[in-house]
Amino acid sequence: MTDPDLRNTYSIIGICGISRRSTPVRFRITDATVDAELFAMEIEASISSKFLRAGDVLVLDNAANHSGKENNVLEDWLWEYHRIFALFLPARTPEWNPIELVWNCLEARLTNYDLQYVHGLDRVVKATAKILSKISHSEVESFYRKSGVFEHHRKKK
Repeated sequence: MTDPDLRNTYSIIGICGISRRSTPVRFRITDATVDAELFAMEIEASISSKFLRAGDVLVLDNAANHSGKENNVLEDWLWEYHRIFALFLPARTPEWNPIELVWNCLEARLTNYDLQYVHGLDRVVKATAKILSKISHSEVESFYRKSGVFEHHRKKK
C-alpha cells in the first residue's frame, strides 16, 4: 500500500485466529521488505506473545518467505518445539486462506475510509492499523468458515 502523502511503500505481516484468548488479528506494518528472516521473526514474536500456542494450526500459502531459504525448516521447528501444526495450502488457492479474506476486508474498508480525518504522516498506515484492530472475532470466524480450509483438510484424511 502507498501513502498518498509521501509515496512510501509498506508491507503487512498478519496472522488471524479464531481463539478468543487473544486478539483476532495480529499484524505488523513495516516499511521493510517481508523476507524469510522478517517472517520468521514475526512467527517467533507471535509465539512469545502467546498469540500462537501449542495445538494451533498455522495456515500458510507457499510464498517464498514462508518456506524458502532459512524457513525451509519452519514446519518442523513449529511442530517439534512448539506443537504448532503448519498447514501449507496448494498453490493458487488464496480462497482457502482466512488471512486472505482479512486482506480483502481491509481493502474494502480502506477504499471507503475517509482519510481527511486522519492527521499527520502515513495516514494510510494509521487507517490500516485502525481497521485491522477493529476486525472482530466473529468476522474472523466467518472467514475461517468461508475458506473451508479445515473441512477440506478433514476430507483429505
